[in-house]
Parts: sequence; C-alpha cells; structure tokens
Amino acid sequence: MELGEQALLPGFIDAHGHFSALARTADYVDLSPPPVGGAESIADIVRALRLAIEQSSIPAGTLVTGFGYDDSLLEERRHPTRFDLDEASTSHPIVIRHVSGHLAVGNSLALADAGISAETPDPAGGIVRRLENGAPDGVMEETAMTLLPDAVANLTPERFAELRRQALEIYAAYGITTIQD
Repeated sequence: MELGEQALLPGFIDAHGHFSALARTADYVDLSPPPVGGAESIADIVRALRLAIEQSSIPAGTLVTGFGYDDSLLEERRHPTRFDLDEASTSHPIVIRHVSGHLAVGNSLALADAGISAETPDPAGGIVRRLENGAPDGVMEETAMTLLPDAVANLTPERFAELRRQALEIYAAYGITTIQD
C-alpha cells in the first residue's frame, strides 16, 4: 500500500474511558474549559447554563445538568457555589459535575428539592461543603454527590441505548476502536 506523505494508524484502544459515563453525559451542558469547551470562568458556566435553558426551552422545575467544569482552570480558581448557579436560574434545579467526576455543585433549588440543609449530615465517604453558618454552599464531594438530583435516574433503557450509540459515534470519530467500561 502506497501512502505517500500520509500515515496509517491502527485503531486506538481506550483502556480507561468510562464509556457509560460519556453516554450518560451526552445530554448535559458542556462546561469544559478550552480546548474542549469554552468555560474559562464561573460567568462562562452561568452563561452556558442560561443559554441551554433558553435554547432548549427547558420548563421551570426541570433539572438542568452540566458536566466538565474544572475549578483549577477557571479564572477564579475555585468551585462555583449554589449562589453562582442561582445566577443561571432560580426556577430550574441545576447540578453541575466536575471533570473528575468526584465533585458536583447544586444551585439553591436543587439543594432544596433534595432536602439538603444545614442539618444534613455528611454521608459516609462524602463532604457537604458549608458556609460559616453551617448552610451548604452547594459543593458536594464524593458520596455527598448522591444527595443531589440526578438526571440519570430518569433515563429510560431506550434513551440510554440511544446515548450509548451517540457515545460510540464520538469514540469512532476519534479512531477509538476498542473500549472498556
């Protein structure tokens, strides 16, 4: 086979890609920093969430979920708080997940809907970050994330199958031919 100046590469193997996690986040608002996304500040995150709500005409009361923010790459060098997310909407519960998958942030409505308050104890293996007065600031670490509303809980098997197909297309577009989950 003559390729001239071109190269032929074998398919790539992804040995640690969390395929199902990619599928589950396909419907989430992309809050990734450059070069993947455009979230360079908390204001960018708020704008992206607002835009998603407006463009998709998401009804009030419907959970809005974002994924991919990275506090270490935000201008503010901190996690957004419930107060920051309240700027995106106070009529939609909002939950955003950190790029690591080990933290999540809920706005005030998401916290209220989940019954998370100053009296909520830290779950085993998790931390509910708090303000000086003991009220949650919205940031949930590790197992505390499970206290927040979760869009995955409402996925039908049919919708999850469709999201997995979309994830396969993403993998294939990057030349990934072998995955594990």
